[in-house]
Amino acid sequence: MKQATTYPVLTPDEAKELLRRKGWSNKALAVWWGFSDEYISRLINNAARKRRDDDALRGLPTRKFMYDILEVLFFHRPGADKQATLDRLQKALNGDFEVEGHEFVTETPFDESRQVVRIIASNEEFESGLDFEERVRELASEDEFQWQRIGAVPVGGTETVLC
Repeated sequence: MKQATTYPVLTPDEAKELLRRKGWSNKALAVWWGFSDEYISRLINNAARKRRDDDALRGLPTRKFMYDILEVLFFHRPGADKQATLDRLQKALNGDFEVEGHEFVTETPFDESRQVVRIIASNEEFESGLDFEERVRELASEDEFQWQRIGAVPVGGTETVLC
């Protein structure tokens, strides 16, 4: 009788690298499998996890990037209260997205009309920055809120990808 081939249990670092190569974040995997983020984190970081869990990780499909943060260059109207404008944007997005104001992009010390803003999806993921922006524009009209898309951040990531 032929003996079955066995593989060693993945180390936590190997499990993380496998997920990264396949395009999965802990958050996305938790949603996919129906577990909490905390459970997935404990599973990945458990050096004594069961072989069946490694088999499940190895068998995950390769996932294309999905995005949950849209980064834009927001144009404030001259003389407008900048925080009030971002608060109006937040209200227009009906709780589906969170608005975070970041640094101002200035050409002179007195120019604070352009600001980097991140719009964070609460419950959705998008296949592209354009898809993301189109969904946000359904709630926040271009006439009232003017911006230029910089890019989007992949789920579980921190770096903006130009798209």
